[in-house]
Amino acid sequence: MKHTLKITLFLVILFFIAQLIGLLILSKNVVVMESTSGVINIKHFDTIVGPSLQQPPKFTFWYFIIAFLIGTGIILILVKLKKIKWWKVLFFLTLWMTMSITFSVFMSDILALILSMFLTFWRMLKPNTIIRNLSELFIYAGIAIIFVPVLDIFWTITLLLVISTYDIFAVRKSKHMVKMMEFMTKDSNNAFAGMAIPYKKENPNEKKHVAVLGGGDIAFPLLFVGVVMEHLILVDMFSKITAFFLSSIIILIVTLSLFFLLLYSEKDKFYPAMPYLTCGCLAGYSIVWGLARMLLLVN
Repeated sequence: MKHTLKITLFLVILFFIAQLIGLLILSKNVVVMESTSGVINIKHFDTIVGPSLQQPPKFTFWYFIIAFLIGTGIILILVKLKKIKWWKVLFFLTLWMTMSITFSVFMSDILALILSMFLTFWRMLKPNTIIRNLSELFIYAGIAIIFVPVLDIFWTITLLLVISTYDIFAVRKSKHMVKMMEFMTKDSNNAFAGMAIPYKKENPNEKKHVAVLGGGDIAFPLLFVGVVMEHLILVDMFSKITAFFLSSIIILIVTLSLFFLLLYSEKDKFYPAMPYLTCGCLAGYSIVWGLARMLLLVN
């Protein structure tokens, strides 16, 4: 086992809570409308940064890929130049924006900006395990709110498969993902995009270990779950509450896939998590698809 059982369970539970919070916020951000002819549509509330995007899923897919490659390239340049302060500026702005989008779903824009600013400053200037992981719970819903409305199941699955392939290459072959993680976790571990739990295994005097889960490993499954929920509403015409509970099954399955990855992984080795999480997403979706077909037949 890569980490102690206690730390493994803690990390898995944090992942599950982040997914569940994200799905709850996504469901709160939509209003289901039915026309006089019986056509179901979804209205997305405007975000703090403007109205929801209006673009084809294929465009969003390529936008994601290009943005991901550009972002990775920027980080690799910063790694090469050892410019940790530049990375912190970019990281600060990202945290502030994504948490602001999340909080604006259930409070005023001004309060959302203030609260997210406070949490971002706290995390960056006075980091500790509680505040860094607490803030992580509210980051990925903001990302999902932006992109779920302009994705569909086909292109989201394609995105998961591409990112999983990249993850294997970046961790196992080129190993630049490992270098990026080591760079971002420098300086008190307060500029790493993801969850991190420092701990000591046995001897209190030994060097601390850190159990980490990258931000992408949290964001991409949530995107998929959110897209499935909207698909269940728009295409299968389930109510929002039914679609929420059905898509929650994917969260359970993908959380189990993360648990088994951590359970059977070896210490001091790096593993690409996305292939396992993608398998969990697809396995969960197959269950949801079967249940949805059964419910439609019954009704």
